[in-house]
Order: sequence, then structure tokens, then C-alpha cells
Amino acid sequence: MAARKYDSIQGSNSPVESGLFYIIDKVMTEKKVSRRQLWRDGVISERVFRSFEKKITSGALSLAELEAIQSYLGIDKIRAFLAVSTLDCPQSYFNATCETLSNLTAEFAAMLIDLHSATQGRIEPLPTRQAKALAGKNKKLLLDHHMRRQNDDLPGFA
Repeated sequence: MAARKYDSIQGSNSPVESGLFYIIDKVMTEKKVSRRQLWRDGVISERVFRSFEKKITSGALSLAELEAIQSYLGIDKIRAFLAVSTLDCPQSYFNATCETLSNLTAEFAAMLIDLHSATQGRIEPLPTRQAKALAGKNKKLLLDHHMRRQNDDLPGFA
């Protein structure tokens, strides 16, 4: 297997931090944002500015610092987490599958929070078999949506 850019970052403690750096670096490149600009705009401190890559890849940034960078750059936190932790491929952050997964995750989370409130917190864990059945039903809906969009250029679930 070929080495990926984020696998070879010096001082990296984990693929998660390296993967986050990969996403941040690529978004910065695409948006033509320099770390100097992040510093000038007050997104990062001088301490972080001086060792930007090392701070991120070693996990030495605080959650507030990481969130400030992601917010400034418009990086979807759920999507970034899914790309580096669940899909184990930071490059997937930039594809439609990861974006769809992020959107579904956010909507399912909101629905479960509502359900939790409506049941006064009496929600039982969904067994794996039932979760797979639910995913199967949603797979059909997503496939139908995709086929409509491809074949007829119709507006999705309208």
C-alpha cells in the first residue's frame, strides 16, 4: 500500500491528528489561506503559528483552537471526524459519500435527541440486526434518490 501524505508527517501521534492536518492543509490550499493569515485574523496564537503542523499532528491544540481553525475555514466537524475516524481516509472528506454520511449523521443525531426528550430518556439501544435493517431501508431510499437525480435531473426527494 502506498504511503499517504498524512501517514508520513513527522511527530504524528495518531492517524486522526494527521488526518485532520491533511484536511486543514488541503482546505487552506484550496482557499488560499496561509497560517500567517490565520494568525493575523486571530484564529491561532503566535505559539500555534510557529509550529502549526506539529501542534495539529501531535494533538497539542486545544479543542477551542481546533474548532476556531475549522470554523474559520468552513470545515464540517462531523464530516472531518467521519473521514479520519470512521472511514479512516481523510481524502474522503472531499467526496460526496462522506458529505452524505455527515448530513445523515447530523439529522439522525437531531432526531434521536428529539426522541430522547419525547420519551423522557427511555430509549433502548437499537440492536445491530435492527440497525442493519434500518440502514437497508435507507439504502433503497438513497439509491432511488441517486437514480432520479442521475436519470431525470429531478430535485431529489421532492
